[in-house]
Amino acid sequence: MSRKVPDRRVSTLPGGRRRPFLRRLRPILAYLGFLCVLFLLAEGLARYAMVPGDGLARFLFRTGMKVSRRAYLDRNPELLDTEALVRPLHPNQVYVQQPEWDRPPFDRVEHPFRIRSNELGFRERPFDEPKPPETRRIVFLGDSNTWGKGLEEGRRFSNLLGRLLPAGVQVYNLGLEGCASDCLAEVLDRSAVLQPDLAVLQVSGNDLDQTIWRESRATPPSAAWATVLSVLSRSRFLMTGSYALAGDPSDRQREVMLARAREFYAPAVQRIVRTCRQRGMGLVILGLAYGDGTRYGDHYFDECRRNPDVCKAIVVEDFANAATWLAPAPPHVLDEPRDSDWVSRTARDMGIDEAVMARVFPYRDLFYDIVHLNARGNWIVAMQLLPVLREWLDAAPAGPEHESRQSP
Repeated sequence: MSRKVPDRRVSTLPGGRRRPFLRRLRPILAYLGFLCVLFLLAEGLARYAMVPGDGLARFLFRTGMKVSRRAYLDRNPELLDTEALVRPLHPNQVYVQQPEWDRPPFDRVEHPFRIRSNELGFRERPFDEPKPPETRRIVFLGDSNTWGKGLEEGRRFSNLLGRLLPAGVQVYNLGLEGCASDCLAEVLDRSAVLQPDLAVLQVSGNDLDQTIWRESRATPPSAAWATVLSVLSRSRFLMTGSYALAGDPSDRQREVMLARAREFYAPAVQRIVRTCRQRGMGLVILGLAYGDGTRYGDHYFDECRRNPDVCKAIVVEDFANAATWLAPAPPHVLDEPRDSDWVSRTARDMGIDEAVMARVFPYRDLFYDIVHLNARGNWIVAMQLLPVLREWLDAAPAGPEHESRQSP
């Protein structure tokens, strides 16, 4: 006689009546639905009824920027390939670079601009001109800020300085988009054909971006955890709760990544200094802030202080006194169309009051986006570099003691 297996899909009620299994789920489903409604209400209140303070707004922006930069590097892994960066992609061409509309407002230049490249793909005149006697040559190295993203060629700080420095000084811009320290060292090596006397090196924030990307790829999260992080970063309610409980971890995370970037790129930074010494060149380090006021470049500053025979100056921009620096600027600099609406669009995308978001970006009028200086920002940088370069030309003693923010 076989034993009867109970049917676990039903439950028995008094009187022998039986209830389908799904009916037992109704209270659970109702409870989950109630929680969903509560979550949606809380999300709506956090997003539309609550005005975040400056700290929360900065936390929300930094989280959005990290997500955006990681996605961008995921799509463009060639930016980690130094050989690919210094390889001429568009030699001897004239073309127009269009806005990257797939990137968020704070991370894109929103207008097209013209590019003219030489035989090596740099936005510069040809390199085959022999160096005249009694001529000094200055090469500018850096990332997309030195390259001049969003700018017509003549409005870059290197070109402005080329017109302001005395006769007998030739300026060459060797900036490249996405160029980190290992890329800068390679570009400096390749600049030998120009026989430069001085290199002005703009410290690249790509060191930090690419370090964060490498670290995240070295220990990638599981698919489930990645989904959880994605949901968390998109929820205003959860992000607000996280900030209320733990504060903004960005500064602590930044310090960890800065230490790892310093370690990873130390050989490249030392190689740059060594190359300058071997060629008898001087070196000026230029540190630029982002549109939110954060800065990067201590590993360069420290290496510069350790090598005063090579490093002639450290220049850290002074955007806080922008109005004073811009007072003598020509009209075509001041009248340039502004992309400052990137702050408005960022505020709208993140659901944050623009007045609050504007406080996160104290230098918004000097930038096309969070990273790239507009014509006004480039004018200020040129004005702050000008006395340093004149002092070098006059062979005045200069070393890291010259380090300071240039005063108007």
